[in-house]
Amino acid sequence: MPILVTKYIFLLLQKQAPWIIKPVVNGICSKMDGLFIGPNIRTHLNFIEGELTKRKWLAGEQFSGADIQASFALEMLLKRSGVKEEEVPNLTRYITAMRERSAYKRAMEKVGKTSMTS
Repeated sequence: MPILVTKYIFLLLQKQAPWIIKPVVNGICSKMDGLFIGPNIRTHLNFIEGELTKRKWLAGEQFSGADIQASFALEMLLKRSGVKEEEVPNLTRYITAMRERSAYKRAMEKVGKTSMTS
């Protein structure tokens, strides 16, 4: 999650930079994304994708607290990383299975609609 927070901070910097330094800020942010943030996100996604090829849930074949703990971070990672769902089919399957659980649906009804793209 920290790498995703870093990506979000750099996106905010680009949006909020004064017009006079916006080109410099955009250049720095683009370099950071290309050299550090993007590759690290890809590394994390590849690891998670690989682990989900071995089993249905994060800690095995049974749903566990690990899945609950990681669910929000993984949904955010998929939504904000810029990676297409087709590139990570196991993570996409995992998140879909999570969303189909009745407990997840009840929790979303209580929480209400969330925006993971802003």
